[in-house]
Amino acid sequence: MRKNPLIFKHEEFEFLHRVYLAQPSKGKFYEGIQRKKGVGLNKDQIIFIKKKFSEWKQKNPNELLWMGNEAE
Repeated sequence: MRKNPLIFKHEEFEFLHRVYLAQPSKGKFYEGIQRKKGVGLNKDQIIFIKKKFSEWKQKNPNELLWMGNEAE
């Protein structure tokens, strides 16, 4: 169970674990988030992930389809 399920929407949480953390290391924010395995993030890390999700969603609008199919 997520520590605080209200911090991230379902799509943001799936992006964090299936897309963002699956990529190779990209810097200090990534390493800090990876070390925590996406749990117990501080405010700056949460804002960073939400921003990255927004950017990713604009570049890959059709990629969200796989998320909805598995949730059903």
